[in-house]
Amino acid sequence: MAPDLIEVSFEIPPLERLVLDDSNQPAKDNTGQLYISSRSHRLQAVNQQTLWEHFLRSRLVIPDGAILDAGGGDGLFFALASYMVFNRDNIGRRTVILLDKEKNKVRRAREVAELVKRNFARQTTSDQRPQGYSLTCIVLDSQDLAQMDTQYMIINGQKERGFPKVALVWSNSMFHWIKEPGDKYAALNNMNAVLQRGGILCMSMSAGGTARDFLRAYNKVFAELGVYDSISNPKGFLRAQFEDDPIGSRPLDEIVNMLEDSGFDVRRAVTFRESATYQHPREYADTVGVYGRDSFLRAVPHYGEKKKRTLWAKIVEEFLLTLAKKGWTEGQPYTYWQYNNYLIAIKRSAITTQEKRIPNFMPASYLNRTFLQHGYEDSILQRRGIKIQVSGDEEQIKDRETVVDIADIVRKVLIYTSREWVENDVSPICHIKYNVLNGNQLKLQFEVKTIHEMDFGKEFPAKALSRLQEQGVNMDSKFEGGVRIYEFRIPLLSI
Repeated sequence: MAPDLIEVSFEIPPLERLVLDDSNQPAKDNTGQLYISSRSHRLQAVNQQTLWEHFLRSRLVIPDGAILDAGGGDGLFFALASYMVFNRDNIGRRTVILLDKEKNKVRRAREVAELVKRNFARQTTSDQRPQGYSLTCIVLDSQDLAQMDTQYMIINGQKERGFPKVALVWSNSMFHWIKEPGDKYAALNNMNAVLQRGGILCMSMSAGGTARDFLRAYNKVFAELGVYDSISNPKGFLRAQFEDDPIGSRPLDEIVNMLEDSGFDVRRAVTFRESATYQHPREYADTVGVYGRDSFLRAVPHYGEKKKRTLWAKIVEEFLLTLAKKGWTEGQPYTYWQYNNYLIAIKRSAITTQEKRIPNFMPASYLNRTFLQHGYEDSILQRRGIKIQVSGDEEQIKDRETVVDIADIVRKVLIYTSREWVENDVSPICHIKYNVLNGNQLKLQFEVKTIHEMDFGKEFPAKALSRLQEQGVNMDSKFEGGVRIYEFRIPLLSI
């Protein structure tokens, strides 16, 4: 069990008071919505405060320089900074450079930044300084972190000036949205490139088990939609773009390995279990929608905005039904538990763009009862009531590594399993077996009762299938005694 949320050593005002208008009232946008509120930003605020507390407890010293808010969204970190960062004597006011790939969030962040700067100046006026103190937040044009320009700061379409070497990269609840390992390494490469030597990276991201009930509802609704067919099911989802976990939760050891591979020395790394209480579960669903709706609905790009809103509302209603089955009743508050990774690291050395980063994965992180239950049995398999039984010698895979993304294989096979399991099986059990052959190959088997035989070419996108073949993975299937067996032989790295 992950440890519970630690107590922070600082105070911030109610979230609604972080962004104020010129009348000192909670600021609203042109649609009448609050820029920052506990309803829309509570989870993110919990993550931000916990990440900062972990940094404080690391006792590291930030060198002189600016802060890059990587994946900064609509500017929450800048709104929090004057209460938890800038008010410390050994840190002081710093320039914040905000980068995000979503254009609407960049626009909103610029509005938030202006309001925060004006409010801070009002709060710090004195006889000696009638204009108050100034804060600086530079919001860059929308860019993907994996493809960002590390040489110039691009603002309003113009290369304004050179990108400074920053003292701190702040990445809160963003890294899990980057799905491909290659893109993750590209993003870490860019973070490393803009950090000065000895600079600090503070990162939080989703761990396994996050948003379990919401993911269960999402998977059920999409299962009912069915796979897209232009003739027979034009309202279905595109299988190649569907993800059972759009959040992209990853285990802590995998991310630590990535950071170490990318020129960082990890000083603090932990998975925490933390909670946030809402007056109603719909408020939690609103929070998910603010930061993740596009990712959850990426498998229906053929839907217009009206149909997407209707589909999202259906997921929310199914979420409420899921909670009701677990005992929640209308009128009760909803306490949400999530699992988050927190990492504090120091830049060790620059990574040249010519270096090809190959991620390593540890089979033991995925082929265990806890991960399989929280990651799959309690979510995508729950609709059919399918249980997972895993068998193998844990000592054989302890400390072993492979370049093959085992979690992706497990995910794709289990998505197919959930969708195609025979309907008349009253006690469905998916058997996952593994053993190590000749010390250098992992034999991974799935024993399932599905209606049809899985076509590897359809279930695995062409890019993923090609990558597996390049990595030396052998795939096979057979039918024995009413059970389909899918087998993967996966090369292991030498010890």
